Formats: sequence, structure tokens, C-alpha cells
Amino acid sequence: MLSFDLRSTILVVVFGFGFASSVARAQQQPSGASSQSRATAKKKEEVENDKVRPDEAVITIKGYCQATVIGTTDKAKCQTVVTRSEFEELTETVKADSDAAKSRTAAFYAKFALLAQEAQRQGLDKDPGVQRKLEIARLQTLGQVKIQDLQAKSMKYTPQELEKFFHDNPALFEQASLQRVFIPATKFIDASQAPQRPVLGSEPEMKLVAEAIYTRAKAGADFAALQKEALETSNLKDDNVVVDQGKLARRQLRQAHQVVFDLKQGEVSSLFEEKGEGYYVYKMGPREMPSFESANAAARPVFERQRFDKWMDDITSGASISAEYFGATAAKMGRQ
Repeated sequence: MLSFDLRSTILVVVFGFGFASSVARAQQQPSGASSQSRATAKKKEEVENDKVRPDEAVITIKGYCQATVIGTTDKAKCQTVVTRSEFEELTETVKADSDAAKSRTAAFYAKFALLAQEAQRQGLDKDPGVQRKLEIARLQTLGQVKIQDLQAKSMKYTPQELEKFFHDNPALFEQASLQRVFIPATKFIDASQAPQRPVLGSEPEMKLVAEAIYTRAKAGADFAALQKEALETSNLKDDNVVVDQGKLARRQLRQAHQVVFDLKQGEVSSLFEEKGEGYYVYKMGPREMPSFESANAAARPVFERQRFDKWMDDITSGASISAEYFGATAAKMGRQ
């Protein structure tokens, strides 16, 4: 009989395979596909499936005579049979909902059942390295199940709870009209019928340009004029670079830039440097607090994320990673 860990590993691999298949299917689905065409395809699939009874075999694995995750094992004949209903339970679990994904999952399961059986016959499952892999697979599966559980729970709350969260956390939803100047990290050269290419070695020059523009921004220079100068100096042609950012909430800025919301109206931020990208400077404009009714849709994902993060932290806060061994950056990532 397959050990619990070895059978779990088969499921982990199949789960991952099914998930990847469903993601690939979703990415390949044309964005313009109508609900009618999808319904037609589903109806066609159901008609074809009706040719196979729920108790009829859809996978037969000859030579597989150990206990299985799905199906019925006949040890006398040394084979395992998986019925349509049993297989559909598996595909529903791994989200393999297209014909192609189901076919791949079936072939994958049948082959790996035999491979796993042979590995155990040879005692490979007793190898310490294999045991560690099995344990990691078990931890990963259970951890993913718990994460999905927390995600589902985070979306269950009353309208009153959401409204209370909104009023208790005004800093998350307050909006401000911001102006921003972006200074590229390098100069650019034009390439015929191709994206612009950066001028290697121009970083020091553009850093001086950024510092000069920042000094003038602090002195009250017009942001639109400063942005035009930054683009002309770098020769960057990008119509998406705009000065007026509109009304934004603190959470809508990248994390390192959110301190901008600590400024008073009319104040200019520090100069933010983003490696390999460029420099940013902001100017704070008027602020306003939106009504709960207008911010309801925006508040939902924020509330759900905060609930999820809190529960995750309650569970995982006991873990720590050695900064001395892994480095400060890796240790910080381990706390996130």
C-alpha cells in the first residue's frame, strides 16, 4: 500500500498540473468569446459525456495494484479502475474543466501512479532526500488549503462591518489631488521602428538633472514646465507621462511613495529614486474624504485584504529568518 506521504505527493503534483492547465486555458480563451459560445461548448461537452455512464471506467491502470487516491484497486488482477464519476471529482478539485485539461490530467495521473508504485518497490521513498520532498509537498498542500480558507473567510462580512472599517480608517480612503514630475534614469536614443534605447553611461548626468529639477520644484517652479524639461533633456518620448495624477488615495501609490500623504497642501515631497527607472517628486494638492457610498466598491478589497493579512500574521508571526545567514533583504521578505 502506498504510504500517506507518497499518495499525497501524487495528489500535489496532479493538483498543480490541473491548476496550471486551467490557468493556461483561461489565458488562451479569447477575450471576446461570448457567453453564448461558451454555453454551446459546454452543452456539446455534456452531450458527449452522456455517452459514458457515471459508473463506467474512464481510466484503467494495469499493473497498478496498490491503494490509490481515486478509483478501485483489484489486487487479484493487479489493476486499478477509475470511473467517470470518480475522475470528475478529481478534475473538479484540481480545476481541470476543459477537455484538453481533463485528458492531460488523466494521462498524467495514470503514468505517475505507476511511476510512484515502481519508486516505492525500489525503496526510493525511504531515501532521506525523498522524505524531505514528501514533507515539503505535504506542508505546501495543507498551507495552500489554509490560505484558500482564509481568503474565503475574508470575504464574509456584513455591510455594517464594512462601513465601520471605512469610518475607522479614514487615512486609507482620503483622496488628494497630486502633481508629479518623473525624471528618467537615463537619456534615450531613437531607434527606427523600434522602442527607444537607453544611453549607457548617462545615469550620472540624469541624476544631476533630477537633483536640479527637484531644487526648482521645492522653490515653487511649475510642475508642467519641469516635466517637459525632464523629457526633453532625456529625449524620452512617452505620452503616458502626465503631471496631474488626479485624485488618489494613499494605497494607490507605491509603498515607498505613500509618505507623500503626510504632506500639507502645497508642500513638495522628497526626491524618490527608483533604481533602473528614474526619479519622482510630488506636490500635494487639495484633499477630500469621499462618502462611504461612493467608496464602497473600493473599500471592499481593502477590508478583505486587511482581514486576510491579519489572520495570516496571527498564524505565521512565530517564524523568523536569520539575517546573518540569508541577508537583511531575505530576512525582511520572510517577515512579510
